[in-house]
Amino acid sequence: MPKGIIGSKAEYLKKLKKEGYKIPPFFVLAGKLTSAHAILKRVEKELPGIDYFAVRSSAKAEDSKAKSFAGHFYSAIAVSKENLYEEARNVVDAYKGMEGAVIIQEFIQSDKAGVIFSDAGSGQIVINSNFGLCETVVKGMVCDEYILDNKGLLVSKHIADNKEAYFLKGGKIEIIKPLSEESLTESEINQLIDIAKDLETFLRSPQDIEWCFCKGVLYILQSRPITSKIFNNEVLHFDSANIAESYSGVVLPLTCSFASFIYKTVYEDLLVHSGIPRDKVNRHPEIFGNMLGFFYGRMYYNMNNWYKMAAFIPGYKRNKKNLELMITSNIKEDIEQDISPTLGLKFKYPFLVIFKLLFFPLTIKRFKKRTAAKIKEAYHTSIRRHTFEQCREIYLNLNQELLKNWYITVENDFMVMTYFGILKKAYGDEILRDLIGFKSASSKQIAAIIQLAGKIKSAPSLYSQLQRKNEVEFYKELKFCSDAEKELDAYYEKYGGRFANELKLESTDLQEDFKKFAQIINLYSSPISHSADTSSYSLPGGMLKRNLTGLVLKKFKKYSSQREESRLLRSNSFAVVRKLFSRVGEVLVDKGIINKKDDIFYLQIEEIFSHSDSPQMKNLKDIVENRRKEYNSFKEITPPSHFSIKPGEEAPLSQPRKKSNKTIQGRACTSGLIRGRVKVFREFSIPDKIDFDIVVARHTDPGWTSLIGLSKGLIIEYGGILSHASIVSRELGIPTVIGAEGVVDMLKDGQLVELNGSTGLITIL
Repeated sequence: MPKGIIGSKAEYLKKLKKEGYKIPPFFVLAGKLTSAHAILKRVEKELPGIDYFAVRSSAKAEDSKAKSFAGHFYSAIAVSKENLYEEARNVVDAYKGMEGAVIIQEFIQSDKAGVIFSDAGSGQIVINSNFGLCETVVKGMVCDEYILDNKGLLVSKHIADNKEAYFLKGGKIEIIKPLSEESLTESEINQLIDIAKDLETFLRSPQDIEWCFCKGVLYILQSRPITSKIFNNEVLHFDSANIAESYSGVVLPLTCSFASFIYKTVYEDLLVHSGIPRDKVNRHPEIFGNMLGFFYGRMYYNMNNWYKMAAFIPGYKRNKKNLELMITSNIKEDIEQDISPTLGLKFKYPFLVIFKLLFFPLTIKRFKKRTAAKIKEAYHTSIRRHTFEQCREIYLNLNQELLKNWYITVENDFMVMTYFGILKKAYGDEILRDLIGFKSASSKQIAAIIQLAGKIKSAPSLYSQLQRKNEVEFYKELKFCSDAEKELDAYYEKYGGRFANELKLESTDLQEDFKKFAQIINLYSSPISHSADTSSYSLPGGMLKRNLTGLVLKKFKKYSSQREESRLLRSNSFAVVRKLFSRVGEVLVDKGIINKKDDIFYLQIEEIFSHSDSPQMKNLKDIVENRRKEYNSFKEITPPSHFSIKPGEEAPLSQPRKKSNKTIQGRACTSGLIRGRVKVFREFSIPDKIDFDIVVARHTDPGWTSLIGLSKGLIIEYGGILSHASIVSRELGIPTVIGAEGVVDMLKDGQLVELNGSTGLITIL
């Protein structure tokens, strides 16, 4: 923190205090933090007789007219004197090199609190309020809402029935619930309107004001310019696209928060390594912190922010087109942009791209080798007795080690899409789908399963325990079968993280679920064959075109193969993180903070890795219980694959589909014709026997490989020509239709259908 930088938030508070507004007493720590003793000495001088404090951020860029950075930086409430230095240190660490200061302020033990927008758009005023502390409103929990016109007349109000309120009692934050009475009186509403309009006039812009009442006195906790109005004409676009392939169905909060962090980190790094200054990237946390959207427990791309991210780099139209191709986007909108590259970057960017292309083979080779080594090291590290603090330290180190240079995989993906775009333009989809098959990690996995099944079956005593699904006896017997044991260890080391829903931290892998493992090996113990067409296709066109596109095709297959290898590394990385959080769950159960180990998956990362003795850790059981009920209800809901809404609107639900009597039209993917019986998989499962020919599913991820390997045909609702199902089916020669929307609801187990992978037509026989 450079000396003299106190940040916009502190500047506003000083200005308001000087003007005579009721502001809780505070002082600002600017410059380098020295010691706990120095802070306590200043507290005794400037805030004597106060027991609890709020420790707030005040970054230079925070609360500006352009960007608010609301909630981006660390803050803490109800902080005792002995913890002031530690919490001030946490604020400084959260800046990550940005300029700013720390506010130490008296903590007001309020009776009711909330936020008011002096102009939420269209001249309307909005008040959100609740009993107790302001935390519940700021965090977006259930609260009361009042909408008023610019004269202060009530337009509408919503009084929540099941409010939770936080109160400080005996140094701990307690939760009171459920509260159904109205939180504000008419007199209090009028006070809030008057002071909001007064502040708007004084500060010369509409204000977002955090306030509280304590014993009838109204305090202003902070006031910032409104940077994004509630009532506006902006349209937000959300698309599940290919993210539903990796995160299908309901995804629990821990996975959602981890995925958000991954996307933020990787794409920030991508831009920095594309010539964008880090400080420019840091000025847009609202973009990178919200690359994803979450509705009814489902995960979507926030397309507005993806388009904004693409605008940082020269060639927006090209970047946008490649992006839409890469994620198989259903939405192709033009949105208003206020971001653009500098002239300097436009000049040097082509040279940077050429430099990267020249050294990319070496770059990605080093990346894969280094990442595989880190995964192997973590895989063989035992954490069975690790403490909470040790787990947190490992998590932070893993983020540093495993995410380092992960942006390289995105660069590889863009190369795949660039070469794919050239081929598509040259030949079109019909010819292209027969040209782009390549060897992938998934087919190698199927070969590895077949080999492992053969080794286990060759040891009769071992195989008999597998058939009985007797885990204890199987592993006892395995010690006497060295070949099978060696093969199994090699399989888990290479493919241990690859299974259905592998990127959901709440999923169980094959090492945790012996029944699944036994079922797969049993099914693969019988001879498995695929009719992959290994003949080479001749490229159409003249000699020059054939030679040029032949080179492009070769590059495409190379980068596509690397893409699949990177996805396997990603799967194994998530397996390491899953193991870590499983241990954290055990530790929190032992501490009495949660009831069951699996409760950990209903928490977000910041809730888990907050300080174990902080007030926020005390109510995690209630949070888990409420979220479990909420997420269970999501299972009965079917949201659409993509949609557009205005801010504040609820996401729509899918409408019932009209069922066809005889035919369903999808997109041709892998050529071939097959008649057979279907089995509909609404979610991944391993069947006890193979009584089907064709697998029907909404999505598949790489973890479905073992199931795909058992099928003779595939029908997939969503996905593109480069989705996982497409890649594997093409390699194995399994006739496949993609984009057959509604097919999961239309077909029933055992129905006989004809699947034409060349035309995309599905006929019910």
